[in-house]
Amino acid sequence: MRELSSQQAEQQYIDSMLGLTAEAVEDAPVPCAENVAAVVVGEPSEERAAMQQEKPTDDAIPEVASANHETGNEEKANEKTDDVSLDNLYQLIAVAGLKLAVPVTAIHRVEPGSLSCVDGGRLRTMDGDYTVVDIARFIDASQSTDPVEHYLLIAQHNYAITCGELLGMETIEPATVCKRSAASNRIWLAGTIGARQIAVLDLDGIAALLE
Repeated sequence: MRELSSQQAEQQYIDSMLGLTAEAVEDAPVPCAENVAAVVVGEPSEERAAMQQEKPTDDAIPEVASANHETGNEEKANEKTDDVSLDNLYQLIAVAGLKLAVPVTAIHRVEPGSLSCVDGGRLRTMDGDYTVVDIARFIDASQSTDPVEHYLLIAQHNYAITCGELLGMETIEPATVCKRSAASNRIWLAGTIGARQIAVLDLDGIAALLE
């Protein structure tokens, strides 16, 4: 059987998710997560006096300081972990039968469709106007536009992505994303995760389409 090029495979994968073809592209194996090294912190030895008991001395102060230092390190480590998780956190939305992923860090705010004012393809908000982007048109121009329930404001590029439903948030590791081929004309697409039926949006690519 003739081997598919990366561009043909990508085309068939997206089309199969849209229900345009009966063929599906096999999912690439997902790399195993990296092993996390355990860190063992030793406790300093403590000298005990053999003399009679007296009131607490300054010997206890280094122990408290050490404990506070370790606690501070743990808090910093947790903050760092939260930052890493936030970088890999995505808002999932439903558009034209596809499950699309948008980086949470890129979303300025979510506006309800029912309370929004759109004039001439521009969404009017308290922060200014945003160009309305109907991703369904990029996916397939023949697709009927879904009712707009939400607008995702992408402040960096000054546009608002329409969607019919918010599907919650999920963590997506970059290593699990099968990136779009360089020859692809779907520049709105950053890549796909076949095992989870998710298409990751390329926000810079969408901005380029609006120029």
